[in-house]
Amino acid sequence: MRRCQGLCRGTSTVRDAQPVSANYYREKAEEIRHFARRCRFSEIGEELFELAERFDRMAAAVEKRQRITYDPHHTRWGHREPAPEGSASSDTS
Repeated sequence: MRRCQGLCRGTSTVRDAQPVSANYYREKAEEIRHFARRCRFSEIGEELFELAERFDRMAAAVEKRQRITYDPHHTRWGHREPAPEGSASSDTS
């Protein structure tokens, strides 16, 4: 088992934390599902499956945040500005 590094010893701060990718959350969700399938106790297995679903939702939230962050037509109020005339984008949503 890997030992906790930095945060457990109090040498890092939340500011120092690197952003976690959606892939990371999905990989962890799959690991949790693996353990849930092998669990002998149904109640614990169900809780593990629920935890895996939460990790999947966190992955979706990270992807949504990345789409907003990298969308050049996104305004800070959550609305899309129309694409500049003559742009190559044919996206009308």
